[in-house]
Amino acid sequence: MSASNSTNSTTPTTTDPEKQTQEIDERAWKHIGYPGFCEFSAIDDDFLLLRRFGALNIRVLLDLQFQITQLEVQLCDLDQGCRDDTDLESAASRMDSLAWDNSEHNERRRRGELVLSTLSSFMRIKEQDTATSIQRRNVQRWFADHINAVDEEEQNYIKRVNDLMTLARA
Repeated sequence: MSASNSTNSTTPTTTDPEKQTQEIDERAWKHIGYPGFCEFSAIDDDFLLLRRFGALNIRVLLDLQFQITQLEVQLCDLDQGCRDDTDLESAASRMDSLAWDNSEHNERRRRGELVLSTLSSFMRIKEQDTATSIQRRNVQRWFADHINAVDEEEQNYIKRVNDLMTLARA
């Protein structure tokens, strides 16, 4: 099989210019697709619009917060158990073995760091400017000019007006 007939080829399989245009139009996903959309998006920051996934990020943060709260309750229970213990050596030994020298403490630390990292990332995303109507129209125009280059369902992100951000600076 020659390279021109390969199923991975991005060049039209015919030499007739009209048929080439028709094939490119009908199979834009193959000939233009994401590489073409990425090239367009890379031309200017005004063409690169991304979703913040605001509601999803907040749900993740709330879930992490709940997990940390559960770990906090466990730690408070451990502290209370040590306070209730009348033997100082026993209490100190329990605190060392249960809270600081095992995987539970590492898990608390890991989840705490994850919350802070996720929150910090989300705050940076929220600081980005919301995409303007002109910026959205630029992307919508590209989709209209390159029908079927990107799956319609994947294009729907552009309709999430309040969730779209731009990397362009005003």
